[in-house]
Amino acid sequence: MLFSSAAYLAEAGNSVVDVTQQGVVGDGQTDVTEALRSLLSRASAGQTLFFPSGEYVAPAGTTLYIDKSVKLLGEGAELVNLRLFFLADVDVDGLSLSEVDCLHHQSNPSACPAAGAMITAGYIGYPLTSVSIRNVNIATTRAYTGIELGYDQVANVNIDQFSIIDHELSAISIYGGEHIRISNGTIQGGMEPIVDDGIAISPYYGPISDVVISNVSAIQAADLVGLGSNLFFPVTNVSITNSTCRSTIACLFFRLGEESRPPAPYTQYSYVDGVTVDGIRDTDPNGERYQASVLLEARGGAAGRNISISNVVASSRPASPFGFRVQAFLDGGSQLHNVAFVNCSFDDSFNGAEHSPAAPGYPADEGIFLQTDATSRIDGLIVRNVHLAGTAYWGIDAGSASIASLQVINPDFHDIFLTQPGWSGSPFYIPNSVPTSVGGQ
Repeated sequence: MLFSSAAYLAEAGNSVVDVTQQGVVGDGQTDVTEALRSLLSRASAGQTLFFPSGEYVAPAGTTLYIDKSVKLLGEGAELVNLRLFFLADVDVDGLSLSEVDCLHHQSNPSACPAAGAMITAGYIGYPLTSVSIRNVNIATTRAYTGIELGYDQVANVNIDQFSIIDHELSAISIYGGEHIRISNGTIQGGMEPIVDDGIAISPYYGPISDVVISNVSAIQAADLVGLGSNLFFPVTNVSITNSTCRSTIACLFFRLGEESRPPAPYTQYSYVDGVTVDGIRDTDPNGERYQASVLLEARGGAAGRNISISNVVASSRPASPFGFRVQAFLDGGSQLHNVAFVNCSFDDSFNGAEHSPAAPGYPADEGIFLQTDATSRIDGLIVRNVHLAGTAYWGIDAGSASIASLQVINPDFHDIFLTQPGWSGSPFYIPNSVPTSVGGQ
């Protein structure tokens, strides 16, 4: 713990309530549900509920609805099968949350309620102006999300010093909000073939802006950050720095839009503007999960603008015969504007030797690959000082799409696939040559 509970409690005085003195028993056996609900109903806004060391248990899927701005403070306290649902500003410090695994079945839903989130901050009709979650450990095999927020307006979020282990769909889900800081945490998924995002940024319920993610590690998850998908609202100003991926499917997965466009009036919001990535280390030397370091997709008319990816260092082996260091794919009238890959290093840890070629004459492992359809557009793409080791080529499969202002300032590229104008087949292989720039086609 990063705080001294004794000093804190002495300073806080009468505003602190020791839950064990109010009938809440942390012996690992007594059901604390009713005692905690009664205590929350009597608590006043501004009070601190202190959980001394112990194990506080409840039946599977028990949810505590907290509609007052109280602080939950723990020291060596573990809440078992208790989900926290905040309908008022959030302040949680020093708690561990876990769930006992069970199998949900509709024939007897009360025996094992459907999986939910361990911590939910806000809901429709309950906007939040402050969310502070610090020194929190979440370990569960059932909850689909460790921490979720943004069902309604949420602002000034600080999630710091955290660990989320063996979640299912995402460790942290952001559906809307602004001024969000996520730092100094560890996210660990399972090896199950499920979509276990690290931090999912999906604007389903409102715009998302000013997100800073730093010093976060993702292990055995789908990704460190999954951004986009259904862009019902815009995403602006996202920063991801000084973080690591180990055995992730894609370290960074930016999926802007879906194949089917969002309904009106949301179509106008289908964009991401301002993403900065800097200082990311990606490793999967045994090829447990690895598909790519960066997957950047734009679909269904979505647009990505001002995306800068720099200082990404990857040492990985693809989990299948086909792998990417960076893949960008556009279709359905989607667009990318002002995208840069600068000072990155991508290393196939097996040097490409153990991968079967995808087709005769083709290298097996792809360095940077851009693919578009005839309706899409790339305007302003820079590749500078990107080192490829053991990856066989980089290429553009553009067909008749529009590509303007492409700059490749990269002496390390040696093999290139490039479709010719009007070419409808597979990318055309040009060995040992480097285009320095491509104008509008």
